Amino acid sequence: MQNSHQPSDLVPVPEKEASKKAAPVAVSGSNIYTAWNNASTALHGDAIFFTKSTDGGKTFSTVMVLSPPNTNPKVTVVRNNVNINVAGSTVAVAWWTNETGALNPVIRTSTDGGNTFGNLIRLNSTSTLGTHSSSIPTTKPAGCSFLDPRC
Repeated sequence: MQNSHQPSDLVPVPEKEASKKAAPVAVSGSNIYTAWNNASTALHGDAIFFTKSTDGGKTFSTVMVLSPPNTNPKVTVVRNNVNINVAGSTVAVAWWTNETGALNPVIRTSTDGGNTFGNLIRLNSTSTLGTHSSSIPTTKPAGCSFLDPRC
C-alpha cells in the first residue's frame, strides 16, 4: 500500500497540540526514517504516514500512508502513539488503533529499508488493560516498544 499524499491532504496540527504529535525518528548510518499520525481529509480521519531520507536528511522520499484507509467516514478511527525502529534494512513502524472497535497495537515492517512494507499485523486482539504483548518471529533484530494509551 504505497499511497502518495500531498501536503494539501493533511490537516494542520494546532501549535498547542504539536508536542503531543512529535514524529519519532530512527537513524541508521545516513538513513533517517520517520513516521507520524495526522488527520487526512482524503482518508477520513487519522492516518499513519512514513518517509525516509538516504542522504542524511538533505532530501526525503515521497510520503507513504501505512495505515489502511477508513472505509466508513461515519466512524472516527484513532491511530496514535506511533513508534519506529530500524535494524539494518529492517524498519518497523507500530501504532495503536481502534479501527476494530477495541484499542489494539499494530505493526508494519519493511525488509528493504522502507521502500515497501508488509501487511498490517495486529499484535493483540484483546483490549484488556495490561495484557498487551506479542512476539513476531524475525530473522533480523528490530523492535518497537509501546506505551499503552489507556494507562
